[in-house]
Amino acid sequence: MTQLDQSSAERSVSEAKAGVIFDATIALLDEIGYDRLTVDGIAARAGVGKATIYRWWSGKADVVLAAMGDRRVHSPIEADTGSLRGDLKAAVNDLIGLARAEGAVILGIGTSMSQQPGLADAIQKHVLDVELLRFQGIAERARARKEIRGDVAEIVCEVAPSMVFGRVLHTGAPLDDAFVDALIDDVLLPLFKSSGRRNATRT
Repeated sequence: MTQLDQSSAERSVSEAKAGVIFDATIALLDEIGYDRLTVDGIAARAGVGKATIYRWWSGKADVVLAAMGDRRVHSPIEADTGSLRGDLKAAVNDLIGLARAEGAVILGIGTSMSQQPGLADAIQKHVLDVELLRFQGIAERARARKEIRGDVAEIVCEVAPSMVFGRVLHTGAPLDDAFVDALIDDVLLPLFKSSGRRNATRT
């Protein structure tokens, strides 16, 4: 076996082990929640040594976030529908798909965030910042189409993820078509357009 073949084989083994670890992590989260989850428990369920997990991740928060990322079979979509509303609807529906698929996991993590600042930082970096980039891209395309003027404030781009995840973490209110339309027409479109006009005036 050449060095290249050996490297490829080792990578395949590592990816297979990671998949088993991710499956074990999600299963345990569903069964016992984040607070009771341990690296020892993940290792035992996955049938791997604890050292294998610590070789790749610093602790259970990193494993959980990696498992959530692995479960999401696609990256945040960058659908250019030709309009700001269309782009927002595609993005919101994608967010809702994530929330529905991972609602129990997100809820379990959310209840622990206030007691564990490191977990909150990890969620910000690996989940919320990714969504922020998606909505910033939507704003850039809308500006190129001259649907909005100027730069949209960053806080505007945080609204949709906050409202969707907020329903999962706090209120449990439905994520239905009525919610999508109200979020887009009553909240996001006015915010994106008013923020863009305001920032264009300042510049």
